[in-house]
Amino acid sequence: MDDTALAFEPPHARAAATEGRLIADRISVRDYTRSVEIGAFATERGVEQRVRFNVVLEVCHSAASAEDDVDRVLSYDTITEAIEAEIAAERINLLETFAERIAARCLADPRALRAFVRVEKLDRIPGAVGVEIVRARSGGLPRIGPRPEAEPEAEPAAAPVVLLLSGRAGQQGHGSLAWAASLGEPVLVVPEPAAPQPPARNEAALRIGLLAMEQAAWAVTDAEPRFVVVSSRTEIDWALRTRRPAVWAPAKLVTDARPRPEADASTPAALARWLAAEVGASRVLPLDAAPDTSLSGTPPDEEEERMAAQPPVCDFGAKAPDFDLPATDGRRYSLADIRGPKGFVIVFICNHCPYVKAVADKLAAEGRALAEIGVGMAAICSNDAESYPADSFENMKAFAEAHGFPFPYLHDEDQSVARAYGAVCTPDFFGYDAEGGLQYRGRLDASGREARAGSERELFAAMKQVAETGAGPRDQTPAIGCSIKWKAA
Repeated sequence: MDDTALAFEPPHARAAATEGRLIADRISVRDYTRSVEIGAFATERGVEQRVRFNVVLEVCHSAASAEDDVDRVLSYDTITEAIEAEIAAERINLLETFAERIAARCLADPRALRAFVRVEKLDRIPGAVGVEIVRARSGGLPRIGPRPEAEPEAEPAAAPVVLLLSGRAGQQGHGSLAWAASLGEPVLVVPEPAAPQPPARNEAALRIGLLAMEQAAWAVTDAEPRFVVVSSRTEIDWALRTRRPAVWAPAKLVTDARPRPEADASTPAALARWLAAEVGASRVLPLDAAPDTSLSGTPPDEEEERMAAQPPVCDFGAKAPDFDLPATDGRRYSLADIRGPKGFVIVFICNHCPYVKAVADKLAAEGRALAEIGVGMAAICSNDAESYPADSFENMKAFAEAHGFPFPYLHDEDQSVARAYGAVCTPDFFGYDAEGGLQYRGRLDASGREARAGSERELFAAMKQVAETGAGPRDQTPAIGCSIKWKAA
């Protein structure tokens, strides 16, 4: 009888088969049964089936029994926690994957010598179908005896940068892709679909939207061959370890995740943030179309415009700081002058930023629409006009007149108001309720460096909800824009 079969036999059978041999101590968990969604077939998706786990660990002998000391033994919880962790981690297709990962988790404890794992499906046939494996600690089995020293941990890979690639850049922005491929640190690109996708109402719609993102991913590799498409966590880890520029095809990770992310292809920025959390990214940045230049040949400000800034999530209820600022219409305004009976919006903009110029006319239209529902609005320019003359007060007047702003355009020359609000970029939106509590820190709509026609009016919808209910939406997509141009310290 071989060791794998013997591992699951009762003690008397093991004793008879191993007479005269020194064998290791063993702990086990038997017939541990859970309902799990697993399987590679379409009929196994969206349904759970019973899966039975049997795990036996050979462990180092210890003197724990002499002292009755629970802290000196390898606990059965090591096995059950390994099983539960793998069930929770993601949806798995193969029993073999379950078995391998459970064995690896158990063998991470240096007291474990070998793992015997049997995993079976109980609902596929009248009996059971399953897999059995035996795995030993890497480097061979240590001799039975005292607890071995823990193996040194491998040096962790550098945290990657997740880049959200706009649909426009993915189609024609070869320069921005070349720039990202030359960044010199692990890069993981999340591509927006070429066309906006509707929110997923069911499984089919979810997969159709994710397929659009996967098509965009393959278009990236066609435009910039240094990128490799990655879909599984194993592929992602390999790309990050080897510093190979990677673009994410999201269908596998999203549909296998447990729980699934709330985001889908209609909100690629939210998917990028979910992926960043999964892989431990250092930051999430937008990547838009840009000239075909190398990293070393890119002027600093052009590079900054391409690697645009993004505000943090909404700090619900934070109070709006007051101010007293001059406007392009010759008056001075305080917060009391901006408030509407149902709320108000403060937006930080400037004259030269392409993200602002793309939506300036939309801003004017939304300002008029917000006024009709009782929501006031003001725009503030805080950029350093000495370094960026296009953002001077005189040019602010011309900009406001050219776009027909129906709201005050204020000049924050000393940048104190931008700092008080925590403004990050242009445009950066702050939507408040009637009492001055922050309820929205999202974007105008899906436009980037170019206006996107027909996109959802996210700012207006959010502020309409605030006007009607006093509360902003919980799901908000941050704005994207050029960073505030701060004065030198």
